[in-house]
Amino acid sequence: MPNDAQIFNYAKAYLRRTKTVDQLKALAETVAAAILHGEDHVVITSTGHDGSSGSGELRVAADVVGLAVEQLLAELAPEDSLNPSAASHSGAYADFSHNPITV
Repeated sequence: MPNDAQIFNYAKAYLRRTKTVDQLKALAETVAAAILHGEDHVVITSTGHDGSSGSGELRVAADVVGLAVEQLLAELAPEDSLNPSAASHSGAYADFSHNPITV
């Protein structure tokens, strides 16, 4: 039986491969609603991309999917104003090792 870290890594890899940013945002809303209503699992029944689709059933703990989705959104859409991680990616940093500052 896979442990939570393995399930999380698989969920993140699967979602990265099969979902667009807009689909991830929609899934984030679905997962949040499930968790807030006390449901402990999310079932993904189908996916589609670039002219193909697939169906089946993937049952994953809601908190695992939620964390995977939020990490992917922080990575793929940091410009999203609702994404708190966007503030941490200002695009500028100071280097005090006598190298020029880059922006």
